[in-house]
Amino acid sequence: MNVSMLFGERALTKLAGVCDTPDRANAVAQRLQRDGHLSQEQVQVVFPNDPKFSLKLEPEPRGMVKTAARTHLILGGLGMVVGLLAYGLMWLLHVDFVILSPVASFLAAIILGLVFGMLLGGLVAIRPDHTVVVETVRKAVDTGKCAVIAHPKSEKERADTTRILKEAGVEVVGSY
Repeated sequence: MNVSMLFGERALTKLAGVCDTPDRANAVAQRLQRDGHLSQEQVQVVFPNDPKFSLKLEPEPRGMVKTAARTHLILGGLGMVVGLLAYGLMWLLHVDFVILSPVASFLAAIILGLVFGMLLGGLVAIRPDHTVVVETVRKAVDTGKCAVIAHPKSEKERADTTRILKEAGVEVVGSY
């Protein structure tokens, strides 16, 4: 299964560079657009007390909703299949409670598979890999610094963005 089918966002990766001044942050952002060939929508500068902080960090709210729906549906469905396979295996192994209570154990296996699949879907949907980026940016702007946020859409864009941020001499953090 292609893991990217779980996500509704176009840019799955988030990279950030912390800068001391707004001028430096704007210069780095312009370089990312020019040399990294990123669109203006893919590069955002977050300033202290920025009213658009959340939108700049997560610019695809509809994509996030699609991700939540897809991960819950797909992983919930896979969980049900795993539950069915577990039930079948227990039936073949003549596990007592399955043989004595086939309907109840069948329902329990399917429901448990669904629940665990949906829990996994929720974990994937909240994107724990983005936490380090969000917290680093939040800490930077809380201390008066600025951050350049990039949302590369391909592996090449990610590599180019990382290289440009490092060449600019800024602190770089990213998600996968």
